[in-house]
Amino acid sequence: MKKLLALMLTAALALSLVACGGGGGGTEDNSTPSTGNGDTTSTGTPSSGEDSANTDTPDDGEDSTTDIHKVGDTVESELGLYRFTLKDATFTRNILVCRGEKADKETFRKAEEFFTATDEPFVDENGNVIEGIHGFGIGADKDDIYLYFNLEVEFIGTEERTVGRQDFQPSVSYGDYKFTSDYMSFYRELENDDLWSNFDADSLSNVKALGLEIGYFNGTFKPLSSPPIEIRGVIRVPKAVAEHTDGDVVISFAGKDFVVE
Repeated sequence: MKKLLALMLTAALALSLVACGGGGGGTEDNSTPSTGNGDTTSTGTPSSGEDSANTDTPDDGEDSTTDIHKVGDTVESELGLYRFTLKDATFTRNILVCRGEKADKETFRKAEEFFTATDEPFVDENGNVIEGIHGFGIGADKDDIYLYFNLEVEFIGTEERTVGRQDFQPSVSYGDYKFTSDYMSFYRELENDDLWSNFDADSLSNVKALGLEIGYFNGTFKPLSSPPIEIRGVIRVPKAVAEHTDGDVVISFAGKDFVVE
């Protein structure tokens, strides 16, 4: 009996030591060390290491890049109303109205070069008007510049759209800055080689001052009957936008964004 009792005590002691050893190891691996001031600092591996690394890339990273287009791209608006192409977007100080001996409405409304960006001056070094070229511009000493744009637009909607002008009001973004005013645009029907007319402007007085009030678009697109049109226009922005040293410049129409090179 004494031997049996001794064996039982020895076995119980061994089991107790094993249990203590196992518990100590688990506590050390899962503890959070103290910084000494009551705060704690985690030194363990995050509960999902691979998931943590993946958070560096947004879930919609690929999709977000596809929403930014470039000059020359043809896109469809979100509501399926328009199919359009941004043919040109460039910074300029001068806008050509027409060439020739005179610049009356009958002349420039038919001019192929009407309302295009140009590097040609309209006055010489002495301030005299140069014959045969007509236009307007912003002086080199000014802090603003024009962003010129050229669009070809086809209406593909199934219902009449009465706010067409608003759909193609230019909006320029540069970092945290946004510019939506001081713009004007003109249009013509492409199929009929039509005359140029006013499309939209946020200041009618500016249009009148330039002598470019030539009849306005009524703002309505109709399904199966509105012909494709070409739109040419400008929006005035600070020249720092043209330098765009701190990021991309984006111009938007009908909910679509285009990077300006």
